[in-house]
Amino acid sequence: MIIRKIKRTEIDEVSKIVGKNYKKIYEKLCKKELGSMFIDKVLPPEYLIAEEKGKIVGFAGYSQSWIDYKIYEIFWVNVNPAFQNNGIGTIIVKKVIDKIKSKKGKTKSCSMILLTTKNPNFYKKRFKFKTIAKVSKKRYDLMALNLEKR
Repeated sequence: MIIRKIKRTEIDEVSKIVGKNYKKIYEKLCKKELGSMFIDKVLPPEYLIAEEKGKIVGFAGYSQSWIDYKIYEIFWVNVNPAFQNNGIGTIIVKKVIDKIKSKKGKTKSCSMILLTTKNPNFYKKRFKFKTIAKVSKKRYDLMALNLEKR
């Protein structure tokens, strides 16, 4: 499996994964957000895809906070339903965490946050994220992970 940055030409294909996992409206929203990676801005989001035998099977995004550079948000963690339960989500999130760790540089620590509607236990068990709040009538888990410099 290859994990790499998304190419602009892959935005449609990647956003379709969201359409398979959620309502079609989220596919359209995701498509717009994916495009923001290619806009000239100070701290653009970065999206990584998982590719298996030339087929995009999953992806995730992350960005650094412009208010506090020690905070990163992870978002749009999605795996094509036909490829779920094969460890692809774990591999993608691990790669995102590794990328964030490499960016934190000389700071002693940084934190990651994410908002999930599905399976918060995935993040708790595999990565040690903690739920810090329930959001919107307890529909979402706001989760955090602190990375200490070791």
